[in-house]
Amino acid sequence: MNATLTMEQCELAQRIAERIERVAMDEIRSMAEMLASKPFGELVGQTEFQLRDVVMRIGAKAMETALNERKKGGYGGSSTTCPHCGESARFQRWQEKTIVTLLGEARIERSYYYCPSCRAGHSPTDTALGLTARDQTPGAEQVIAMTGATDS
Repeated sequence: MNATLTMEQCELAQRIAERIERVAMDEIRSMAEMLASKPFGELVGQTEFQLRDVVMRIGAKAMETALNERKKGGYGGSSTTCPHCGESARFQRWQEKTIVTLLGEARIERSYYYCPSCRAGHSPTDTALGLTARDQTPGAEQVIAMTGATDS
């Protein structure tokens, strides 16, 4: 156990590691097969991009796994205050959503609340993660903004 982690955090880290390991092993096998099939002179260039894509997929799956293992962080109980009108919004369901991270797309499951007073729905998870209206994480937003600022 890491001395800086609580027992609960160590257990969470173990669950996340086990799930990432299963996904990563499939990707690592496909990466090894791709590398083994390439002639020596083709191990650089396009292959570098292919390897980067595999690593990014593993990273996106790690992010997705960590978010879904901690989805209760967005659950505020059977009801919560509506951010639109201040009335009581009721928990409706767990709802899947695809978000864009710096590493690629990730599917998360988050709590969804509906307010009968103003007829608006919201997910506290979206607010807690700083997701934009385009379902992009703050990291993805920064890179998109930097790219836009440097390339017309």
